[in-house]
Amino acid sequence: PGGVGVATGSDAPQNAGVPVNFTATPSGGAGTFTYAWQFGDSASSTTQNPSHTYGVAGTYDVAVTVRDSAGCTASSSFAVTIN
Repeated sequence: PGGVGVATGSDAPQNAGVPVNFTATPSGGAGTFTYAWQFGDSASSTTQNPSHTYGVAGTYDVAVTVRDSAGCTASSSFAVTIN
């Protein structure tokens, strides 16, 4: 079984200039996990649970890919609304 990334952000709209916290909770898979976040505004992170601040209002498509030490991957995506 591969790593499964369950990604979450805040359900409520956030304000520009205020950090948004994200969480990736892998399940299954083998060994250690690596993370590749894309925040929809050209920014990225390799942290499991990053925080990101958006500077401009809009709706952003956020995605995370989780890879386990066996090379299996899983991805999750969702939209974040910034006021």
